[in-house]
Amino acid sequence: MRNWMICGALACVTLLTTGCELLLQGKPGEVCPQEDPALHEGETPTSLEYDCRCEATAGTNTNLPPGCLPIEHAEAYFGGNLGEGPSPHSMGARVRNGDFWEDRGEIIVPVSLGANVQGFVMALDVKTGDRRIISGSYLDPSFGVTEVGEGPTFLQPKYALRGPDDMIYVNSYGNEYDPEISTNVPTNLIHRIDPDSGDRELVWKHQLSAPVEGYGICNNGVPDKDKPLQLQLEGGAFEVAEDGAFFIGTIRNGNPKPAVGFIEISADGSECRVVSMNKADPGNAYDEGVGGGYDFGLAVETINHIDGQLFVMDNNNLLRVDRSTGLRERIMSFGYPGAMEYDAKRKLYHVSALVPPYANGGFIASIDLEAKKWWRNTGCLNIDEDHPFAENCVNNAGILNDNQAWLLPDGEHMITVSERGQFSKIDMDTGVSNHFSF
Repeated sequence: MRNWMICGALACVTLLTTGCELLLQGKPGEVCPQEDPALHEGETPTSLEYDCRCEATAGTNTNLPPGCLPIEHAEAYFGGNLGEGPSPHSMGARVRNGDFWEDRGEIIVPVSLGANVQGFVMALDVKTGDRRIISGSYLDPSFGVTEVGEGPTFLQPKYALRGPDDMIYVNSYGNEYDPEISTNVPTNLIHRIDPDSGDRELVWKHQLSAPVEGYGICNNGVPDKDKPLQLQLEGGAFEVAEDGAFFIGTIRNGNPKPAVGFIEISADGSECRVVSMNKADPGNAYDEGVGGGYDFGLAVETINHIDGQLFVMDNNNLLRVDRSTGLRERIMSFGYPGAMEYDAKRKLYHVSALVPPYANGGFIASIDLEAKKWWRNTGCLNIDEDHPFAENCVNNAGILNDNQAWLLPDGEHMITVSERGQFSKIDMDTGVSNHFSF
């Protein structure tokens, strides 16, 4: 047995404690009693409604319990959507990186409706699976295009993260019309969203064509230019710091080019500085780099600020970066950048939001920073003997994780979402997952 996490911190840390094994081990016939007991010997009963390890007839041509069915069969079985409220799945929308707001019992996510379309921010109730629109624009099946909240609109949203002031910060990008040059230009925005009214306030704006007056500018390091263009922003990396500042990844833009790194925008959007950067091309102002230490790879893909520590992932490595000096320390090889969250119960970091091309289909992973080891938790056929996550990797038909997952307060379950807007609930002890909301 490997699900030591429900036995207490002292009982099962080694995963080999006999007493824990006896406590957790399912009795013969207790798991999937309609099947041969030998098929599930020693497995633990799931805490979820449906056990997707079984093949009980669910009234369709797929012999799985209804909570485990492929989405097209699940929709037919449940007579439509699970949970009340607007459905990203029905809209064909993409759910992007969000935040779990424990005090409200909601997961906050941005929902993209496509390039250069505003999209919206949505809340998912983690108890009921009900959904509500917090802010933005969506197509209501009864009333047509519906706008929630007032204020300047964002572009295609990619992150919606809770700030220390209990506001939601949305990072969006796309092409915005610039009247001075009469054309659309690449634009990055940060908005502050009131979680109750949905009202929006622009905090920071970056346009590739020219600096935008009133907002913090990070020079791209190219000397003797009339316009000190901000560093071009990498679409994959955004984080809200614990003091309200913002971190954004950058890419090589200019001639001579700066280097891979990331910047910090002040909480009020008025100031910008380079936190850490590799050595740039000769002749660039950053030709000596910023911070030093282990070089970033091809791009800064994700940034995670957790308990005062700044974790940065490039294409192949997990690094710790000193926020003040920019010094980069490589922790371990981990070639699947994603959103990290700390699991105090297991003293592990869970990583999700792993999307192609870094992961084929996506998965959830767990990292032990002290041992410098990681395990794959979903979408795998075999599991290591010392795996701390579950008896079996989550591998249910039709419930494929390729986006973010959030650990719930009970420490025993996660809610995850697929690119098709389906939310699933995972029993971490057994690896079983069920449809939760779609």
